[in-house]
Amino acid sequence: MRANLAGRRLLVRATILIGLALSSMMSTDAALAQDGISPTLVIIAPPGGAVQLNWAPDPNAISYRVYYTPQNQPLNFTVQQTVSQPVGGLVSTALVATLQPGAAYLLQVRSVDPDGLELMTAASIVPNPSLGVPVLPPVPWGYGYGY
Repeated sequence: MRANLAGRRLLVRATILIGLALSSMMSTDAALAQDGISPTLVIIAPPGGAVQLNWAPDPNAISYRVYYTPQNQPLNFTVQQTVSQPVGGLVSTALVATLQPGAAYLLQVRSVDPDGLELMTAASIVPNPSLGVPVLPPVPWGYGYGY
């Protein structure tokens, strides 16, 4: 009985820790999220199954790793691709072209420094009609934004 109770407490603590880790991973700075820029992007894959990502380049990075996972598996991020950054050059885009159309995904971009350490990089989706990502029409001032 006592071991069972200890096991339940451990399970509850682990669940709380996972929940806290997920909430910190998914939370974004309000100003970044307002502009459509976020360390973790939540997307529905467009009909073509491809999206273009954009981020602010880091001059100290030697490469960037693009991670993805189905939205219902937020702890299973895997590297989708690695984008090299040439010495003296800056890279700020990547095409993610292996998504299942209509499926929900979480995407992250992480810069990699010369020591191999990764740093989350805020990214955004580049609207591109040729990839099936709709370009939304401008909203007239005063409509839809609480003005």
